[in-house]
Amino acid sequence: MTDIEPIESLAFAMRARPKLYALLLGSGVSKAAGIPTGWEVVLDLVGKLAAMQGEEAPDPEAWHCAKYGSEPSYSELINAVASTQAERQQILREYWAAAPAGTDAARRPTLAHTAIADLVKGGFVKVIVTTNFDRLVENALREAGLDPVVLSSPEDIAGMMPLDHTDYCVIKLHGDYLDERILNTTDELSEYPDVVNDILDRILQDYGLVVCGWSGAWDVALANAIRRAESRRYSTYWAVYGPLGDEAKRMIKARDAQVMQIESADSFFGDLCGLVQALEDHAAPHPLSLTAAVAQCKQFLGLDQYRIRLADHVDSLGKEALNDIADLPTITKFAEGQLTKRFQRYEGICGKLLATAVVAAYWSDTAQIDVWRNTVERLFEAASEAGSEFARAIESYPAVLLTYALAIGAVASGGSGGLERLAKVLTFPTGRDIQVWTNETTEVDEEEVVAHGLSRIMLELAKSRESVRDLEEMERHHVPMNDWLYQSMRKHTVEFIPSDARYQRAFDRTEVLLALGCGRISERSEPWFPVGCFVYRNKTLQATVREIEESLRKDGDSSPYVRVNLLGRNAKDGLALLGSFCKFVQRVRNEFHIWLR
Repeated sequence: MTDIEPIESLAFAMRARPKLYALLLGSGVSKAAGIPTGWEVVLDLVGKLAAMQGEEAPDPEAWHCAKYGSEPSYSELINAVASTQAERQQILREYWAAAPAGTDAARRPTLAHTAIADLVKGGFVKVIVTTNFDRLVENALREAGLDPVVLSSPEDIAGMMPLDHTDYCVIKLHGDYLDERILNTTDELSEYPDVVNDILDRILQDYGLVVCGWSGAWDVALANAIRRAESRRYSTYWAVYGPLGDEAKRMIKARDAQVMQIESADSFFGDLCGLVQALEDHAAPHPLSLTAAVAQCKQFLGLDQYRIRLADHVDSLGKEALNDIADLPTITKFAEGQLTKRFQRYEGICGKLLATAVVAAYWSDTAQIDVWRNTVERLFEAASEAGSEFARAIESYPAVLLTYALAIGAVASGGSGGLERLAKVLTFPTGRDIQVWTNETTEVDEEEVVAHGLSRIMLELAKSRESVRDLEEMERHHVPMNDWLYQSMRKHTVEFIPSDARYQRAFDRTEVLLALGCGRISERSEPWFPVGCFVYRNKTLQATVREIEESLRKDGDSSPYVRVNLLGRNAKDGLALLGSFCKFVQRVRNEFHIWLR
């Protein structure tokens, strides 16, 4: 049985479900910055109390026990030295205020704070809850180039944006050291305002929890919130570097938390950040290897004598991707979070192949596009024939990625040559007959082509919109699959489409032409077209439809759309297909109540 450490399990979880683990930080996280823990503040205050009485207290705890007959209590001491929040804030601020820069006591973000900022910047953490008064977390975030939302009072929390719409935030439950409203005493920490309880309940229900540097000894209201949280959707991980108190043990039992013994907050968050980054790096091709693969491809483009070497290069990249895909476990039913993880893994595996395909389709001549035929076919064939239609469609995602890469490159290059390359890609064989995808009993002898395969896959994903919305941050999208593709393909086009606005136009035009090409080959009395981002982004759709219609009416059968057989064998068929497509788009908009942009 494979046995991994809890921190490794946490790293896998954070990498698989970014932004779904909240951090709960206590004073132990800031200890390395010279900021005392609550107990250290107690001992220092006892020492000062002894000094005021003209006595020495080398052991403050023992002195207090001998003098007052009880162990020192943080709350009682704070109440004794100051009776109001404002007075307490003034006395205590020296413990958290930043010392002059350049001194040994300068209080700057520690390695733990820097690692936390890296996790936030990398998109793995969005919610940080802290009982600390210091500003080290938010300072670390700012040093990392981030502008955090900091909520340090009930009023801040009441006026915050919903968590779903917040990129990242720091919630300072007990206030900021410069705010007179900081919470310190037992009475102040025994119960939170309703607005604070509401946000805590939401976080503890909807997020996993990573606890570090917090003992739970005095924060009664926070401990109560943790114990009353009923959800166990995501795990709790509790980092400790000393003996656990009774209250911490009760909360760990209530949350069924995994306990991690650590040396320090610095080592824990440093290791965690390193493990998450290692998983991230493993999922993506090394930048140098990707650059080298693309550069090698460029040497062969446009030169007929290098066609065999180009074919060997593409074949090698394809086999490398297929071998890695074959090592992935088969998933017949996708649990929550698995879809995002699987898609990201496919994208990492196919990174070099996709980057090379976009460049090749953009720069190569039409004859050279044929070298991609075998790789496209093998990717379609790699999908298992077992499991549900949805599971098989998901396993075909690498084939969809490569089809989109070739299509975007061809369309972005422009002209009739780009259209010809696109039309050729759509007629590559997939090695599967139509019967496999449709479960029809009708005998079909001809092999399925890419246009058929893409149509079947996108149709299945369109029927399973709610399942595909499980993709990270795609919950509220009209066409989640297409919006995910739009984002994932962007990095491969930056070289020749530097403008985001131009990329959007190129992507939308590609999806329009892919839909029309698939509709032409659909062989139905009423063609079916794959949906795309064009169903809600109207500008490029209208421009593309208008340009195609003008070409068909003006040039007739000499139109490039007819010559490459993308829309049909004559202008009349092309105009009929275009009309069917426009009606289809309107039906989709009406059915899903889509607002146009």
